[in-house]
Amino acid sequence: MILKATDLRTNLFKVLDYCRDSGETVRVERGGEAFELTAKRSKKRIEELDEHPGTIVGDPDHLHLAKVWDWSDSERA
Repeated sequence: MILKATDLRTNLFKVLDYCRDSGETVRVERGGEAFELTAKRSKKRIEELDEHPGTIVGDPDHLHLAKVWDWSDSERA
């Protein structure tokens, strides 16, 4: 989509919603120059976490059954 700056000013929120919803880049022209509006998708915080493979050993659904007071390092030898 290509717009003049005046059209952008008139329909700013509609253009931003269009850009967000469609994922398309909107090109705005003013004074012989061109500008592009692109929606930047922010990641969810959980997607930014570092992976820690092997942190949970076993079935994570059974963690609530574990009795931490029964665990002992001496039994791991």
